[in-house]
This record gives sequence, structure tokens and C-alpha cells, in this order.
Amino acid sequence: MSCALTQGFSRDCKDHLAGISDIVIGAWSTVVANGLAYDSLTGEVEDLPSTITLYRYEIDDLAGNWEDAGTAEENGQFVFNPEITFRLRNIDASMRKEFNLLIKNRVVAFIVPHRGSGFDKKLYCVGLDRGLQVTTGGFSHGAAPGDFTGLNVTLSGQQWSPARLVEAYTSVPFDNTAFNSVAISPAFVAAAYL
Repeated sequence: MSCALTQGFSRDCKDHLAGISDIVIGAWSTVVANGLAYDSLTGEVEDLPSTITLYRYEIDDLAGNWEDAGTAEENGQFVFNPEITFRLRNIDASMRKEFNLLIKNRVVAFIVPHRGSGFDKKLYCVGLDRGLQVTTGGFSHGAAPGDFTGLNVTLSGQQWSPARLVEAYTSVPFDNTAFNSVAISPAFVAAAYL
């Protein structure tokens, strides 16, 4: 039977912390349509299309999260509903312009957990099946001097499979040999990942 269970899991150590340091976004059509390879044993994403550009959004501590909850549908299917929320400080013309473009696209998001979180060298790829879209978002300017001022974004979508792990990186995200033709803008700074 193709859906027979194959393994159990022991309780893991208490050494994993939550938090996102970066979200890297690419157009769904570019990432998926131009060739994507998976490891046949682990199912991890092991290769991305050559010569694509992905866009990095650096997230403040405690300013982003990701969930990949699933629900059983009445027709017997199980659907995953990933949701990524994050905020970016500042309000300026270039951010407004880019947010307007993000609203109009379907995207794939790569989640980079905080360094030292217990998830070192791991990336998660969200939205491969059908892409993610901005479902809520906009700019806010707080009332008090210490209030947040900037852009709030929620990306969500419906997928038929859970988010995938991406093959572990060595020093900075996407530095694997298979990903060496992927451009990240702005680039990761190696010193921040030591």
C-alpha cells in the first residue's frame, strides 16, 4: 500500500528556538516552471533553476512567523494552508513600489530560521504547489514614538503538500554547489552566519 506508515519518532531535545531571520522570495512561475530538482530519498529541494534572482527580505527579531497548518476537506483531501507574516521597517517610495509588485504576483518563499536556533543551515520552501499571494498587508505609522512604522505583509495560499526542506547550506543560505547560479538580492553577508 503506497500510504502505509514507515516510521515513528522519539521525543527530540529541547534545543530548538523559533524565529525567522530572512524571507527570500521569487516569482512562482520562474522558480517552478524553469526546473526544480528534489532529492529522491529525502524529498528536499536540491536544485533550483539556473540564472534566477531571488529577493531577500531581512526580518527584525520577533517580527515574522510561518505556519503550515492543514485541514481535511469533506471530499477526502487534505489541504495545507501556509501563512507567512512579517514586517519591514520604514516607509519609502522604493518599498511602496515593490509592495505593489508583490501584491500582483504569485510567489514562492524560502524561510531562513534564526542562526543558532537549532535549525542551523536549514531552509524551508513554502508555496511550491500553487504559489503564495499577499492576502493582507499595508503600511502603518504608529502613534507613540516607540510604535512600529513600516510595512506589514501576510502571504498565504493553498497547497496539496507541506512545505519542503531545502538541502542544507554551508556558510550562507543558497551557497550549495547546485545553487551557485542563483542570485540573491541583497546578498547574504557571510559574517552574520558564523
